[in-house]
Amino acid sequence: AIADVEAPARLPQAKRGALDLSGLRSGEVAALDGQWEFHWQAFVSPSLLASGEAKARDWRALPGEWNSYAGLGLPPTGHATYRLLVTGLDAEREYGLRMGSFLSAATVYVNGARVFEFGTPGTTASSEDPGWRSLLALIRPDASGRADIVIHLSNFHDRAGGLRTTMLLGDYGVLSAGRDRLRAFELFSIGALIAMGLYYLALFGFRRTERSSLFFGLVCIILAFRVACYDEYFILDLFPGLSWDWLFRAGYLTFSLAVLSTALFIARLFPRRSWKPASWIIAAVCVAYSGVIALAPPLVFSGFLMYFQGFTGLVGLYIVGILVYAIAARERGSLLFLGGF
Repeated sequence: AIADVEAPARLPQAKRGALDLSGLRSGEVAALDGQWEFHWQAFVSPSLLASGEAKARDWRALPGEWNSYAGLGLPPTGHATYRLLVTGLDAEREYGLRMGSFLSAATVYVNGARVFEFGTPGTTASSEDPGWRSLLALIRPDASGRADIVIHLSNFHDRAGGLRTTMLLGDYGVLSAGRDRLRAFELFSIGALIAMGLYYLALFGFRRTERSSLFFGLVCIILAFRVACYDEYFILDLFPGLSWDWLFRAGYLTFSLAVLSTALFIARLFPRRSWKPASWIIAAVCVAYSGVIALAPPLVFSGFLMYFQGFTGLVGLYIVGILVYAIAARERGSLLFLGGF
């Protein structure tokens, strides 16, 4: 979602911890993708890196997860330092640095000054305080047009460490306007989903036999809540004191509950084409995983996500099968619904 704020300009990627942006024109945005200097199991201070006392020995891709780094065999938990030296900037211009959330906590420095905090990174699980945010910072290059970006990153609470989203650097005004557009679109999506959800829940209130209206209304409300839990994190605007633990659990619960509500909606919409034991199995798995999400530590229930995603793929095939069966039987609205699905 971060990369969709503004289309990045076609510029070279970072190599061996350096990126020349002398070709970045006014109004353009650059993606800071590529090889960043990488120090595993160490929080190296920006001053040591700038002075050259801390020597670069490894370079790894960002965005990227630690377990994807070939040849290292890194675990999902640990801490690390990333560094990228950006050159070729205009010392007189104001730049913006746009970042999504890290996995699971990070502090970002530019030319030695702290500009971002995503929770508090630590060297152990007890010293780490995870945090999710989508942030935009105003930065200024030094007199020589350089921006020395250093990231202290740790993960002891999620199933993977690293960064999945692209970081952007460009004119502050351009990035700010792009972020405003993205926030407006997400807010509109949340409002539209809530409006649809309340409408169908109201229909069910007047006609209690229309259980499909109940489950479709729940699908809309759950999806609205899911949008609020990610990307721009509107839920944190509504509940500023919400902890990362609750935010993390809420995001996962929207997934399992959305699968459950969607499956029940289809079963109620095409009852003659559905297989009742399958509905019970889907409900049992979704409720069980929701229980694990609610009660288990984040590192545990996030580790089961890939298995639940596989199960969700099977549920999707089952739903498509119901729709194809309904179309073959020429049930009213089945063809239109398959097109929308």
